Amino acid sequence: TGTRSVRGIEATITGFTPTPARAVVKLDKSQSHFFTIASLLSRRNYTTQFIYGGESHFDNMKSFFLGNGFNSIVDFEDIKSPEYVASWGASDEDLFKQANKELTKLHKENKPFFSLIFTSSNHDPFDIPENKITPIQYTKTQQQYYPEKEFARHKAIQYADYALGKFIKTAKQQDYYKNTLFLIVADHDARVYGAGLVPIKNFRIP
Repeated sequence: TGTRSVRGIEATITGFTPTPARAVVKLDKSQSHFFTIASLLSRRNYTTQFIYGGESHFDNMKSFFLGNGFNSIVDFEDIKSPEYVASWGASDEDLFKQANKELTKLHKENKPFFSLIFTSSNHDPFDIPENKITPIQYTKTQQQYYPEKEFARHKAIQYADYALGKFIKTAKQQDYYKNTLFLIVADHDARVYGAGLVPIKNFRIP
């Protein structure tokens, strides 16, 4: 929903659809006592956690999450010796490696947990590590159609998919896997245009 991650967060975590006003994540009166799935689950004895490869104070996420049901935040500072640091922080692979450690730790506490893992490799400027993926080969027609930045975007999508696949493969070998539900959500579209009041087709994203 919306065109920025902070809008995707408010919809995914709170169920609150973006409005013309600022995102609820940033509004003064939503910094506590605002519904989130984490606040619901924490009342049912879940440990709740936010994991991000960048700096969690960006877009006021840290303050909003800690004030609304999240017990802990894991961000760039907690990822020891990341293999690759991009514009937004640690790469998706580094993020998922840390996430696996966190989920393993939470599982050992023998109580239910909810973790929101927020990736950023598939994000402008599409800065990804080298030699991780084999870029799709485009035809001459496609090369004419796609500007250079679109190639970078497509490679970032491939890398994000690769990193997620690697994480799921690792998770399948862990004790927490059999009792964990994985929900994968695309948070927002890149742009909004057209004559429609709400261009629904732009938001049909995997």
